[in-house]
Amino acid sequence: MTFLQNLRLGQKFLLIGLLMLALCVPMAAMLVSSGLNAIDVSRQERDGVEPVGRLLKLMRQTQVHRGASAGWLGGNEDLKARREAQSAEVDKALDGLLKATSIYPGGRLAEHQSAVRQQWQSLRDDVGARRIDGTAANARHNALIAMQLRLLGDVADRSGLMLDPEAGTYYLIAAVVDTLPRMSELMGQSRAQSALYLARRSITPDERARLALTLDHLAGLSQDAERHFHNAGASDPALAKTVEAPRQAAEQAVTAAIALVRRQLIDAPAPDAPLAPFFSEITAHIDVLFKLTDTTFDSLSAHLDKRIVRQQQALAALGLGLLLIGGLAVGLMLSISRGTLRTVAGAQAAAEALARGDLSHRVQATANDEIGRMARTLGDAMAHLAGMVREIKASGESVGTASAQIAAGNADLSMRTEQTAANLQQTASSMEQLHATVRHNADSAHQAAQLAGQSSQVAVDGGALVGQVVATMHAISASSGKIADIIGVIDGIAFQTNILALNAAVEAARAGEQGRGFAVVAAEVRSLAQRSASAAREIKTLINSSVETVQCGALLVERAQQTMGDIVQQASQVSTLVGEIGTATAEQTQGIAQVNATVTQLDQATQQNAALVEESAAAADSLRQQADKLVEAVGRFTV
Repeated sequence: MTFLQNLRLGQKFLLIGLLMLALCVPMAAMLVSSGLNAIDVSRQERDGVEPVGRLLKLMRQTQVHRGASAGWLGGNEDLKARREAQSAEVDKALDGLLKATSIYPGGRLAEHQSAVRQQWQSLRDDVGARRIDGTAANARHNALIAMQLRLLGDVADRSGLMLDPEAGTYYLIAAVVDTLPRMSELMGQSRAQSALYLARRSITPDERARLALTLDHLAGLSQDAERHFHNAGASDPALAKTVEAPRQAAEQAVTAAIALVRRQLIDAPAPDAPLAPFFSEITAHIDVLFKLTDTTFDSLSAHLDKRIVRQQQALAALGLGLLLIGGLAVGLMLSISRGTLRTVAGAQAAAEALARGDLSHRVQATANDEIGRMARTLGDAMAHLAGMVREIKASGESVGTASAQIAAGNADLSMRTEQTAANLQQTASSMEQLHATVRHNADSAHQAAQLAGQSSQVAVDGGALVGQVVATMHAISASSGKIADIIGVIDGIAFQTNILALNAAVEAARAGEQGRGFAVVAAEVRSLAQRSASAAREIKTLINSSVETVQCGALLVERAQQTMGDIVQQASQVSTLVGEIGTATAEQTQGIAQVNATVTQLDQATQQNAALVEESAAAADSLRQQADKLVEAVGRFTV
């Protein structure tokens, strides 16, 4: 299988063609050989026609010689000249037979030929010298003709006539080679015996019985001949029709000859009929049978010639058909192989172009077979792939541009996020300072509350200065009110800072181009931080002013010791108010702590956003690089 897989497609087609040639050539050779054998058989049969004809003629002449010899030896001297002339005819016929059978040298046929020649020469000499009588002459003639019949069978076997493949000619050959010659022999024997008996004017009962047996045998052979002709007519009506009239005449002649012999010899009291008329009449009947033999023989010869011509034409047609079919097969195979190789070459060129990245190659395939459809499918696939490559290239360029823009935006967002984080850190630091200041104020307010309690204890001693202390305390109260206002402002700032921190968290989650909103939030936070710082400074100033006022109040208290008793009740109220201020300051401290924690969380979230922005920038840059690689990879294809 590896060997076949390594062969080129053209070599595979050639191998298939050679295998088909190896398969078809023996079959064609067998067909041609069968046709040639059939022609050779027919030619052998035709070659056997002449020897058979010569043998039939020899038998005919021998039979005539037998009849003339029987009459002459019986005492009829009128038949002497005819016998001598007939003897010469037999010699001539024998020479012709030996010449015709020379094509079958050796074997049993040659032995039979030699025996027939020797037997004839001995019989001819003995009859001519009258060394035998008519009965012995008839017996030796019968033996000679029997040898000729065996020789006829040998020639028919050697020539293949008895093995004819067609039923019609087979039955006619059986009739002309076997049945009719034996019929003519029996009629000849009847003629010879009758001539002998008529010549001597006597016939014994045994001779009469043998003659009657011969006639019965003749009648049986006549039925066999009729059956052969009937079978031949059933198989080949046209061939049998050519011998139908002679067959009927021969049938009538045989019947007439049997009737003649029975009337003149068997049924007659004595054989006293004239010999010459009897001999002439029975010879005429035998000649009718010979005419049937000759006609049948000629029809067979003509039929064999036609068969040979027909077989030669069939063989020529077969050869021409084989050549045409072979030529068509070769042409068809070449056409199929060239078309297939052309289509495969186109598909291979397309595949090679695809391997080179050339998608502009177009497959030209006009065949509608599987390979043609495969080639067209490959061409369609390359066309679709070219469209996909164009789209991927355009998309890659778009992705590269978008990723570059994203990277630039992320870089800008990262820078602003870093600035926001720095501002938040500054805000957180300011809030820490504000928280420390407010805590200090709370501590101061607690000390003031303690001092107010102590003042209420010594207020009795400072009765004289109660009025001034009251005024001073009013100033302190006013300052504390302002502190409360400032603390309220700080509380509002803390609330708004909380809201802005939430907005900043939402904006930070969105990132991207929307990071600009976070900058606005950060600016607001920075503004609130500044306001918180300003408020803290004002609180400090007020606290300083409160300290100065308290100092003045202390002086006044020293001056108004006598009046302290009057302001005991007001001192107690001041103590209460100072406690409330301490409580508010503690709550303010807690609120500022919460604001500070929120700002810290916002700072952490901003830092996380900055990290995410950096990661997004890195991802955008990686995406841009991958898009560049994709564009570069797609750029290998030519569309």
